[in-house]
Amino acid sequence: MFKKLGLAGSCLLLFSFITFVTQGAEPVNIAEQIRKQNPALMAEAFLGHDAEVQRLLAAGEKPDQPNSHGQTALQLAASRGNASTVKILLAA
Repeated sequence: MFKKLGLAGSCLLLFSFITFVTQGAEPVNIAEQIRKQNPALMAEAFLGHDAEVQRLLAAGEKPDQPNSHGQTALQLAASRGNASTVKILLAA
């Protein structure tokens, strides 16, 4: 089916589906969800918020403390490609 639609048709179909699914739904705040599910340092490292990561480290947060999935703030920052955050955590 998608081969017959071509790229433009497939994109339009996908856009229509997303519009249908999301109509009436509450907007999703990804940062808020990340913060609810992770300790502060991990959430801010994942989000790439360098100033907040530095503040949390200065306040005594442990950069090597794993979350419930065994991941550290460094791993979360690296998984998102937050190079400057990774450098901050490596220096801590």
